[in-house]
Amino acid sequence: MKKRLIIGSISLVLMFVLAQSLYSGDANAVQSSPQILGWANQFFQSVGWDPAGADCVMNAASEPHPNDLDLTIGELKLNMDGSTGQIHSAMNRALVKQIRGDLVGITDTQANEKATMCLQAAGIPMDNVVLYSSGLARYAASFAVWEVRFRRAYNGYPFHTHDFILVTLDPVDGKVAALGYNFRSPLPDRTVVNIDKDPAVNKATTYLAGLGLKAGTELTAELKIVQPDNYWEYLGTGKTAPAPTTSRLAWVLTFDAPWQITEVWVDSETGDVLGGSKSLSIPKNAVSFSFPFVDSMAIGKTVGQQEIHLGLHDDAFKSLTSQLSKLESCRSHDCKFSSYMSLQSKERTFEFGYSAKDHLLVLLKKTYRQLEIQGNTAWKTTPDFDALLLKCVSR
Repeated sequence: MKKRLIIGSISLVLMFVLAQSLYSGDANAVQSSPQILGWANQFFQSVGWDPAGADCVMNAASEPHPNDLDLTIGELKLNMDGSTGQIHSAMNRALVKQIRGDLVGITDTQANEKATMCLQAAGIPMDNVVLYSSGLARYAASFAVWEVRFRRAYNGYPFHTHDFILVTLDPVDGKVAALGYNFRSPLPDRTVVNIDKDPAVNKATTYLAGLGLKAGTELTAELKIVQPDNYWEYLGTGKTAPAPTTSRLAWVLTFDAPWQITEVWVDSETGDVLGGSKSLSIPKNAVSFSFPFVDSMAIGKTVGQQEIHLGLHDDAFKSLTSQLSKLESCRSHDCKFSSYMSLQSKERTFEFGYSAKDHLLVLLKKTYRQLEIQGNTAWKTTPDFDALLLKCVSR
């Protein structure tokens, strides 16, 4: 539940005493209001921001970071950890409005020094921070800012995509305009490299082939820390992977097909594929990740009972798998199933429910090793598919 605290002036912070904790949890985890606003005032002084006697509104931020607080003091905004005083984001809206970017009066060195000073003022440790880029970013003809970007590293390996810091400066004099800090991912418990690049590339291409995808030419290969999300396994199921909770060192590999940017993460210790991503481009070759290569199927009126098993050499298997690739996906909805179908490959099993009445094939569950994904997608069946399936069930 949000609690609001309004104070007449930032100069009166230390005179204000809050009678109760901002949270109902551990009292030691949250400092009193004067301490929290004292941290804010210290940051303002360090970066040269003037609250100018403005009122302060403080709100307890929502999940998933219950210790976070949002502070608004006039044109100044902060998000901080209420238990440590570490600043996660900050913005001087008045300064941002004044920036035009017609002139550049600072150098790279000066900008980087200003950004580093900002991080120190925010209480951000510099031991796992690496400067990534620094330069002018123009967003309109009359508006440009200087952006200094940092990324997180551990044992010399950079984090991939999720963990970053962005400090925004006025390009004329280097004044800090905004800060964005996101080091939320957990540290890996170890960074072991048992798999070299070439074997990692082979594992990635083999893995994609098992999903019915043909990898293109390798573009890049870098060792980075990622948060495993099983992205490729969730693709085509209608479900989104849950937020990752661990970090691993992996080969981050990119290929130019099937999508213009096809990214696969291969664990550098075990060789397992941990996840990846793809660009929004149109695939360069036909893809069918919903119905990848399978070598057997089972069909029956109930799951696991009175099943007909078909293999690679059965004509019915060949005909049905050929028809599967022609089905068009559609929105899944509740319906009564007249039969069930299971497709198996070496590492994956797909379980479907079939409604003859609705001419619908619904993915119920996909299994990959120990991972189970409840399906939420469906395909509109064709008369040819319906006839073939009915023939098998009636055997």
